[in-house]
Amino acid sequence: MRALALVVLTACGGANAVPVGAPRPIPSAAAVAGPSDAGADALPTLAELAARAPEIAPGMRELGRGESLRADVVRAAAADTCLRVAFAANAPVAARLESSSGALLASVEPSLGGLLAPRGPVCVRRGDGARVSFDGGPTARVRWIAWGAP
Repeated sequence: MRALALVVLTACGGANAVPVGAPRPIPSAAAVAGPSDAGADALPTLAELAARAPEIAPGMRELGRGESLRADVVRAAAADTCLRVAFAANAPVAARLESSSGALLASVEPSLGGLLAPRGPVCVRRGDGARVSFDGGPTARVRWIAWGAP
């Protein structure tokens, strides 16, 4: 009986299990950026950021990725589109996600990485778009990936 209870507890995630329907914890900037063992100038690759999609953006498709400090993520959406952006930087950057009309959708204070819209996706209306921008020092490098639905 004890063995069966141990198997059931282990299969269900043990003490770390999150009940169905419970809110998921918000990933920290370090969790999004990945391990920092390689030094302060090392950035996770775009593939490493993309591998975090099931945790960061479950059920969403990739909208774009890049290494630029400013980029359009969605242009003239065919339908209402909800999105999230994960980023990692080699130096602290302030990140902003804005609609094409200039409305602020999400922002992050200067950090080495994180999520724009950490509590859940932000949405733009059909016909509108979204752009991402990062402001840091002259040597700042950023890698980002945007996911969206539908």
